[in-house]
Amino acid sequence: MSVGSQSNLEVAHPLIDDTDALGSWLTEIRSIINENRWTTSEIIRAIAEGRAPREAIKRWSMEYHHYSTIATANAFLLLANAPDRQTYWAWGRNMAGELGYLGEPEHLTLLAELPKQLGADDEQITSIVPLPATLGAAFTVSYYFRRSFEEGLAAGVASENMAVEAMEVLYTGLRRHYGIESRFFKAHIAAEQEHAEIGLQLLGKHAGAAALRDRMGRAILNTCLTKRHMWSACEIFLT
Repeated sequence: MSVGSQSNLEVAHPLIDDTDALGSWLTEIRSIINENRWTTSEIIRAIAEGRAPREAIKRWSMEYHHYSTIATANAFLLLANAPDRQTYWAWGRNMAGELGYLGEPEHLTLLAELPKQLGADDEQITSIVPLPATLGAAFTVSYYFRRSFEEGLAAGVASENMAVEAMEVLYTGLRRHYGIESRFFKAHIAAEQEHAEIGLQLLGKHAGAAALRDRMGRAILNTCLTKRHMWSACEIFLT
């Protein structure tokens, strides 16, 4: 992210009622996200450490793909509801990356490569009956994307920040233990970090009044809980 774009996002929000309260709130939000990072989940650790059977990784990756086909499409609604040009530009850059306009293929296409590398075909990937927890996580984040810009932003920030460390961990684990070069996770090592940083800046800019922070905090908590439960449910594939 360029220095110029960072300065555009660091404009004080006119509705912030208490700068100290905002700082405390952001610290609490970071704590919630840290407690629910992907790397705390057994399915992620098993893949990273080479303990997961290849069939388990295939099934897990199809769950992830199904989740993403629902959640990613709804994330574009934030562009329509963005309250200013700087926010529109920043979130638009995230979405341009998802669509493959920033020097790499479209991300859902990249994600679908992983189950194919493990033996799945297109019909298997698109016709799976997902776990209830996968649907719960996808529809929770999508609910907030549709409910309001601020809550959608909060849910998106939570989703991106939970995954930051896991991108490199999964890429390295798949390559080292399974001989799989995942273009999806390789692309997201840098991209997810950038998305997370942009999102946190936007969060600080738009989390104005206390009542709004309460709603955004609930969106973050519910997004974290349902995504973590999704990965916990995927542990059934390890048995």
